[in-house]
Amino acid sequence: QHRFKSSLVLSTCSLSRMESPLLPPLAVDEWFQAMPEVLTPVSWSLALARPKAQLWHRSCPWGGHLIKFDLKGIQIQDAPEKTRNLIVRPEVRAAESGVKGVGAETLINRSEFVAPGEAILEGRTCNFLFRLLNVLFGDISTPSKASPLYFFHDAVCPVAVHQKVRRDCPSEGDSAIAFWQGGQTFHGIMVIRPETTKGEFNVVFTFRIMQDKFASW
Repeated sequence: QHRFKSSLVLSTCSLSRMESPLLPPLAVDEWFQAMPEVLTPVSWSLALARPKAQLWHRSCPWGGHLIKFDLKGIQIQDAPEKTRNLIVRPEVRAAESGVKGVGAETLINRSEFVAPGEAILEGRTCNFLFRLLNVLFGDISTPSKASPLYFFHDAVCPVAVHQKVRRDCPSEGDSAIAFWQGGQTFHGIMVIRPETTKGEFNVVFTFRIMQDKFASW
């Protein structure tokens, strides 16, 4: 009888884990635990391909849809010798915001230090790429200062984004950053990996949206 009760408890716990919804990954390590194939073509659908750029998409295991940009041969001037340090820590970027010639397209209004390599940055940007991505994939149905629903923060509504940098992950020499906002509703990851040609990098940018925008294209 004791063994039967123990088995019943274990079965109930296992069933509970199976039925519980998958929690969204936030930190870089969590992304690769939840989706080991995030950097590969496995289980992704190819939407657009160019010699050095690919656009992928797929349904998101924890709800919504995932978009991935895979860019190759990206040249970065004055890249550090240790490529793992390529992505600047968010608290450092916050300190340099407003300095002439540094991040001129982005203005950080407020920052909250969490830990080395991790901070919450609130700001605006007029970066053309972010504005384009917002038109294609952002949720702009009811934007407001009180509740901005832009996934990509823009020049009008400042948005707070939690950012966390990781070095040598998933491979040695990689530089990665995870970011999320809106109570974990919107989140993504960017990994920069050195290529064989010195000064050139492979940039993979993956993010979640709440609905499948490809269905209306």
